[in-house]
Parts: sequence; C-alpha cells; structure tokens
Amino acid sequence: MIDKFLSDSRATYYDTVKKDKILFYDSSSADPDWMVRQCYLLMIASATEVVNGIDNLWKSGPSVGRHAYPDFGQCVPINYFKAFASAAPYCWSPERYWYEDTRDVPWEVFLPCLQGYNNKRRRIIKTVLMLLDESMSGWRPKTTKLGGLPNYTFEPRKPVPLGTMFRNGVECISGVLVVQDVVQNPELQAQKAYHGDVSSLPDKSNITAHTAEVLRLVNNAGITKGGWVGGDSWFGSVTTAVEVIHFISAYFLFLHNIHPKHFTYLLLFNR
Repeated sequence: MIDKFLSDSRATYYDTVKKDKILFYDSSSADPDWMVRQCYLLMIASATEVVNGIDNLWKSGPSVGRHAYPDFGQCVPINYFKAFASAAPYCWSPERYWYEDTRDVPWEVFLPCLQGYNNKRRRIIKTVLMLLDESMSGWRPKTTKLGGLPNYTFEPRKPVPLGTMFRNGVECISGVLVVQDVVQNPELQAQKAYHGDVSSLPDKSNITAHTAEVLRLVNNAGITKGGWVGGDSWFGSVTTAVEVIHFISAYFLFLHNIHPKHFTYLLLFNR
C-alpha cells in the first residue's frame, strides 16, 4: 500500500522514490514487510531521543549533548524513512483522500485507524470496570499555519487547552486505554451513533450529546454485562445512567452537582 501511494506523481516523495529506487515490499524476503516494521520501530525509538527532527536522528558521531547522535542510518537510509513517514498516515485512509490538500482533508482519513485501534483493544482486553474522561492532543503546527486539522477544540481548563480532543475510556485494573473517540465539529458529532435517538425515559425525550458519547464509548469498549462505568459531570446525567443500564445492563456512576444523590442511586441500583 505504501509503494502504491508513493508511485503516484502527486506524492511528496515521488521523485526521491523514483531516483533512489525505493521499494518497501520485499518479495525476496521471508518477511516482505520487514522494511515497514523497521521504520515503525525507528519511529517508536525516536521518542526516546532528545534530538529534534529526522535529520538529527540520522546523524552519527559525537553530539553537543551527553551521548552521541542516534545514527538511525545504520538501520534504514534516511530517504526511505522520509518516504515512509509521508505515506504511512494514509494507510488506513480511503484512497480518494490520498493526495488532497491538507486544508481539505476530513477526519475520515484518521477515523479508520482509530476504529482499528478500538477493535483490537476490544479483542484482547476484557473490560469490566471502565472510567471515562477526555484528553487533548496539543495543536502544534510546524509546516503550515493551521496544521491541517479539520477542526480544533478549545478547552481553557485543560493543561493543553487547544488541539484535538479525544473522549476515552480506561480499563481500571490495568490502566490501559481501551477506547477513544475523536471530538469533531458539532455538525459531525450530531451525526454519530445514538445522538438524537429516542431515550428509554418515560417522556421519550431524545438522547443528547453527552449520553450518546457514553453509549458509543461503552459499546466500542465491549463492556461486559453487569460491568461498571464511571465518569465526571460532563458524562453524567439521569438519562445516561438509564440508557447504560438499558443497553448493556451495566452500572453507571457519575459525579454531579445538580441531581439529588439518593435519586441518582435509586436509578442505578433499583432497576
């Protein structure tokens, strides 16, 4: 797939790939994808290095710091890695978005990757207890003014107030993130599952944004029947508690400063 992406003249590193005859799929090897694996390993290893930028990761010899430059060139040529880095983010994306201007790229480029993440965590981790919260991926544009994101979230109370917000759930025993959902613009959020559906309350009111978010996280994490879900006041409401019990027979506990505690507990435990 990476080779296919780079074979088009619209690819950023098309000329480099053609000149250096770069090919990631190695049909002569027992593991034809070894080069891709190597590049991913180097990407992970780069997080442990203090140098900035790809070029410095490929330098060798003494540095101005306490240890020598990483010398990643002994593993993969630098042009291979740069070509890989330009193509890898699109491996989950529909091909119609491969060569779009970054200003026009929608969340659909990233969402299949996130869905794959959720599916894999659900397969390998049995979640009985889950705590909900949100996290921020900070907005730090480098080569463009806006950074190419379809939308940004601004939340002043967060340590990182501006960037991409994720609603997520943590499995309480291991502390592992088992589910994530990117917060898109309000119009797209309103099109996601459960939003606007008829609730299980006696008045048949519509399910609102925060309740829909909880149901999506609970569903994508595969909470077991009789499990427990907790969250802060953003996630919590009487409607949310009722819907979680109705959909998966799990218990939902939240912190809230509006509803009387005894009434909330009644909904939680007297089904």
